[in-house]
Amino acid sequence: MTNLSNIPLYFPDNQSLMGIYSANFSQVEQLIQWEIYIKFRLFSSLISLAIIFIGLVGNLVSFLILTSPKMRISTNVFLSSLCVSGFIALFGLLINSVLYELIAMYQEKFPELFTLLCRLYPYIYPIITTFQMASILLTVCVSVNQFLYIYFSKLRSQSKNSTKQECQRALKIVVLMFLISIIYCIPYWLKFTYSDETGLQETEIARTNLFQKIVHFYMYLPIAYIIPFSILIFTNAYLIATIAMKNKRQERLGIKEKKLKENEEEIEDICSSPIKHQSTNSLMTVTLKNPLKSNGANLYKLSVSLNKPKHSSIKIKKPKKELTLNKSVTVMLIAVVFLFFICQFPALILHIVQSMVCSSDTDRCNSSYLLNYCYVISKMLLIINLSFNFVCYCLFSPKFRLVLRESLPKLILCCSENNLY
Repeated sequence: MTNLSNIPLYFPDNQSLMGIYSANFSQVEQLIQWEIYIKFRLFSSLISLAIIFIGLVGNLVSFLILTSPKMRISTNVFLSSLCVSGFIALFGLLINSVLYELIAMYQEKFPELFTLLCRLYPYIYPIITTFQMASILLTVCVSVNQFLYIYFSKLRSQSKNSTKQECQRALKIVVLMFLISIIYCIPYWLKFTYSDETGLQETEIARTNLFQKIVHFYMYLPIAYIIPFSILIFTNAYLIATIAMKNKRQERLGIKEKKLKENEEEIEDICSSPIKHQSTNSLMTVTLKNPLKSNGANLYKLSVSLNKPKHSSIKIKKPKKELTLNKSVTVMLIAVVFLFFICQFPALILHIVQSMVCSSDTDRCNSSYLLNYCYVISKMLLIINLSFNFVCYCLFSPKFRLVLRESLPKLILCCSENNLY
């Protein structure tokens, strides 16, 4: 969750902004650096605009697919809620970040639109922060849910809870996460203000050292980063280790597959061998050992009735099928969390720098081109994180792709009918 407060909000005058850097550079160097920075800012805004549109469509389609009857499991309840929070956060970033910066560069041509965006900024900013926080909490929830699903798989197989009950429980957790996000982001409603005299600026409360320490350090770092990152590292390490163990087990099964085939051939030979007719009822039992288990557990047990050779009955008793790990779902969730780490980690580093360095020397941070470039890149990574979960679903979930292929013609037909009317 990138803190946008240190990013320059608008570009009122090139000379006044370049005056910050006059102590370190000559006038020519100032002009060159400023021109490069403005071009980079404009380029990043246009790229972010394209990514946001892709993310809005992707989150909408993902929500429709994940809430379809064929996809109703507890994991998809968290993922569909993640789509909702990502969609709202992206829509807010479209107004408060991308459009705001583009209009700010040309505010002389669009003064009324720029004034409207400045008036909306203090209200949209906390909404963005709330749903960014909800996205973080929901990412943790979906990872923990899959961890518990695998770790307590035996208990779950004996449980009488239906899929509907699990989805209802997941929905209650989702509502709780949204409530926690709303409560957590209450101080952000006090951060910015706008007036016709002073324009858009931070409030007096937000400028105090106490507010910055409590909100940006003691609250933000533990709740938004340290605790979620720790939980995600633990749960995903377990999931990766589980998948690695399953892959090794499948390799061992492939090596010993021939022995299973030999046992099946032996069963067929026994069943097809001629049996003499006996007047009295008799029963022949054949037990075969499981070559995959060193303890010699029974794999097949055959009971052949010999009373009538032509109607001999064969009953094959197989061991109970254990609850297996859904590998595709687990790999998809690992990909979602991996994307989360890549996109959120730079924001964590920048926030630590802001909390420790910029709080005591604001002018130094504002005059640092390196930090300003890093802020722009971290904001773009945040937008990518909110937009590209759809790509992870398509790449790593065969069931999602299948339902998408089945539903896509219906969605296109529905949109075309709406356009006609």
